[in-house]
Amino acid sequence: MRAKLGVLSAGVAAVVGLTAAPVAAAPAAESAACYGAACNGLDPVANGCTADSRLVHYGYTEADGVVELRHSTTCGTMYARVLFSYPGAELYIGGANAGTPGYYRVRVPEGSTSVVSPLLAGATLAYSGSAFAFNIGA
Repeated sequence: MRAKLGVLSAGVAAVVGLTAAPVAAAPAAESAACYGAACNGLDPVANGCTADSRLVHYGYTEADGVVELRHSTTCGTMYARVLFSYPGAELYIGGANAGTPGYYRVRVPEGSTSVVSPLLAGATLAYSGSAFAFNIGA
């Protein structure tokens, strides 16, 4: 009986040892190339601002698709994107905060149904056609 308990104890210790092994930390996210107003007009994808972005608000119409206003914590700024739209559709992102440009406009490229706007610190509105997204908390 003692031999069985010893084997059982050794087996439990081995399993516990396996589960308690240190786990390597995940690599740190790449740092962004800009922050805040220094990002205005830059591409959010190329500047590392999309990985941690969160949806602030969205709007939808069948004709114009989904418009999202997104916030990047890493870059401390906003950008917009339109999904399920059509080639040639225009996406606007705007803000009324002092020191920021009024708005940026981009078009959905031929052969695509989506596009991402340039970054804009303090943006409060994004729209395409009649689909709107607002930053109500701004």
